[in-house]
Amino acid sequence: ANENTFDVHFEKARWDVEGAYTAINCEFAKYIQAKYPHILYLDREEDMGVEGLRKAKESYFPHHMIQRGFAVLKENVNED
Repeated sequence: ANENTFDVHFEKARWDVEGAYTAINCEFAKYIQAKYPHILYLDREEDMGVEGLRKAKESYFPHHMIQRGFAVLKENVNED
């Protein structure tokens, strides 16, 4: 993140209320814009490859999304 990006680490809403996450995200974005007018971007964090989270992020038509990779530690690696 940098001086023009606000990092959102988590989002919480009632799962049983349709549109709750959308409403919270919208109101939070308005709040950040009013309180910190220099903020241009909200970073909604990693979707961890979960299809529903990725779809939700894409529904907001993001400015850009960063491609992430995965590293896997192999066991019993020769240390020669």
